[in-house]
Amino acid sequence: MIEQKFLDTIREYKMFNPSEKVLVGVSGGADSIALLQLLADFRVELGITLHVVHINHMLRGDDSDADERYVQQLVKSFSLPITVERFNARDYAEKNKQGIEEAARDFRYSFYEKMARDTGAQKVALGHNADDNIETFIMRLLRGSGTAGLIGIPPIRGKIVRPLILIWRRDVDRFCALKKLVPRIDYTNYETIYLRNRIRLKLIPQLKVFNNNINEVLLNTILLLTQDNLFLLLQAEEAFKAVCKKNTPEEVVLKTGKFLELAEPIRGHVLRQAIQAVKGDLKEIAHIHIQDILKLAGQTEAKEAHLPGGITVVLTKDNITLLQGKPVLPQGITGEFDLHIPGQVVLEAAGVRLIAKPINIVNNIDIASATDKKVYLNFDRVARILKVRGRRSGDKFNPLGISGTKKLQDFFVDEKVPQEERDQVPIVLSEGRIVWVAGLRISEEFKVTPATRRVLELRLEELKA
Repeated sequence: MIEQKFLDTIREYKMFNPSEKVLVGVSGGADSIALLQLLADFRVELGITLHVVHINHMLRGDDSDADERYVQQLVKSFSLPITVERFNARDYAEKNKQGIEEAARDFRYSFYEKMARDTGAQKVALGHNADDNIETFIMRLLRGSGTAGLIGIPPIRGKIVRPLILIWRRDVDRFCALKKLVPRIDYTNYETIYLRNRIRLKLIPQLKVFNNNINEVLLNTILLLTQDNLFLLLQAEEAFKAVCKKNTPEEVVLKTGKFLELAEPIRGHVLRQAIQAVKGDLKEIAHIHIQDILKLAGQTEAKEAHLPGGITVVLTKDNITLLQGKPVLPQGITGEFDLHIPGQVVLEAAGVRLIAKPINIVNNIDIASATDKKVYLNFDRVARILKVRGRRSGDKFNPLGISGTKKLQDFFVDEKVPQEERDQVPIVLSEGRIVWVAGLRISEEFKVTPATRRVLELRLEELKA
């Protein structure tokens, strides 16, 4: 019986909680009026209250208006509140350069969301059935889709619930006849200019030639894919949290190293989550876009990729940054600053400060404790006022551990410093000679030796946000 399947689906997917208000989208077609009848019949048992929403898309002239009147009369017979919204889908589609079906769908879901807020509804119930599900599955298969697309129409997504999603259209029709419900007929459902109609009217009947139970086979496939995809999504959510450095509506930053440590199948799902966080959806994001980004991740030189919807992806050795529009390039260090000993200098453009501290007795420190951001130099070999600036063309120095001088440009390449970060590296000089490429390497000629008596400590610190 359809009633039992309806209740089983609601319970299996935990669609409703007691005392919730539920919006019911009713078009006047068989699915939506069957859904309304079932929800009305079981509202006491489910502990829910109902509010009906009808959207007149104004696509079929008098027929659309007749649908509106029919739904109003039907809802009146249930003594339920109803909100009717008129929306010119054709004009909206032309204005926004969309297909009519896409425009109508976008408006419907945004209106449902608005109505849920306005009425305080926790759920929005829609009448998609099992046939709709397999038609959607085939459509996405023909167009190309990942596992997320091949799960078809989900039983529950956010506020949206679909209690008829496992019930076949033929059973819905029988239920309507049994309840003496006379649905409105939308004759556009028989026009083969729409892909979904061609699939329903032509392709599926042909598939039944090969397997008369093709509908059941496809539905079972969708349910299996749904379970597998849910597992992957849960894994990806945890992975996303682990690799995410920043997550705002304008920008998402992933840590490259941590991202590359993820299992390969999870990386694509994490990227999709990052794209959706910035873009708001995954429309037009195809498998090839994800693969292109995966190929660029971890390369030495900074790379940039562009996705549909105006999303820019900037990939460096440290970060994968996704943002709306063009990235704002970081400002380089401009000008030259004095660094007194002792003293400090703040470099706002690089987001760091440099601190100089003299240590008179070499035995008071552990030279081996030096790091990339804290170094020790021979105090007697440096000037009492150091200079700090950004890189300049022709800069050379003698990196610690290397005999002879090296161009700073070549040093950056060898150290795999991304091109866009090089202008933010502070260069510390004593009387025109490079003492320290801050955060990377000191100069051989200023290192501490057994003969050193006085030591200079230089420290690089990030400015707090």
